[in-house]
Parts: sequence; structure tokens; C-alpha cells
Amino acid sequence: MPEFKTKEEYLEWKSQQQSRINSTKEETLSSALNKGSSQKDNFYTRWGHWVIIGTVLAAVLWGVLSSGKPALTFYIGDQVHIKAAPSKMAIIPVSESAFEELGRMADANDKIGVTKLLVGGDAFIVDDGVLALVLEIRPNLASSHATKIRILEGSKSGREGWIYTSFLYK
Repeated sequence: MPEFKTKEEYLEWKSQQQSRINSTKEETLSSALNKGSSQKDNFYTRWGHWVIIGTVLAAVLWGVLSSGKPALTFYIGDQVHIKAAPSKMAIIPVSESAFEELGRMADANDKIGVTKLLVGGDAFIVDDGVLALVLEIRPNLASSHATKIRILEGSKSGREGWIYTSFLYK
């Protein structure tokens, strides 16, 4: 699976994969339904359809289960750096609910909502490259791996929050 720099890149790739799968399913079903004329042909054609459909579904499940999430390159207790490019600053929500809310705001390009999150103390900003300690890793949070971190340097040292795993490096 390719590496993604942003959530948007990952979502676009995922959408393209789903489009290819749907296109393949439609072509397979369409061609299978247009075949066969005699009763004997229909019997074998129907079984052929099920074999094709089963194969496509197995391939889809294999793809989703094997490459749906980026692989972790670090573990709890590791020291990591925050990768905030291109903005050179990362927003760190302080709770899981604020993390999920920030994800929705980012998807909606809601700059006012993000500002309210920061002003309300539900998130804080750190610079690119800041050192942090991995405290917890959660798959499936906001449809991606999320990592709870503690900032180890700079003016926000000691503060804890959540960040997408893909925004961290060793």
C-alpha cells in the first residue's frame, strides 16, 4: 500500500479503489446475466455467476483487510516527531471526542470551528518536528489509526493529545 501524506490523499486513494471494485462487479454481473439460453446452460451459468461473485467478494475482503490501514512503524513508549508539513504546525486535540470533531471540521474545511476548538482549550498547536512520547494507539478512531502522545519539548512540553498516526515519524 502506498504511503499518504494527508488524510485527503488516503481518502482519494480509497475512493479510487472502491470505484475500481464497483466497476469490476458491475461488468462481471452484467456479462454473466447476458449469457445462457438452454436450461442446462442456465444451471452452469448460474453456478458460474456465484463462483465469479464469490471470487470478487473474496478479493474485495482481502484488499480491505490487508491494506485498509497504514502499518504502524512505532509502538507505545517510543519517542516520535510530529510531521506537520506543509503548514509547519500541527493541531493536537486533547480528547478523543475533540479528535473526532477536528476530523469532521477538516473534512468540511471549517476554519471557524477549528478556531473555536483552539480558543476553547480543546486543542493546542505545536511546531513541526516536535518530540513526543507515544502513550496509546487506537485503530478505527475516526476511520484511521490515532495516537495519544505527550509533548516532550518546547512551550507545550507535558501536554497530551491525539494525532493521526500518519503525522508521526521516528
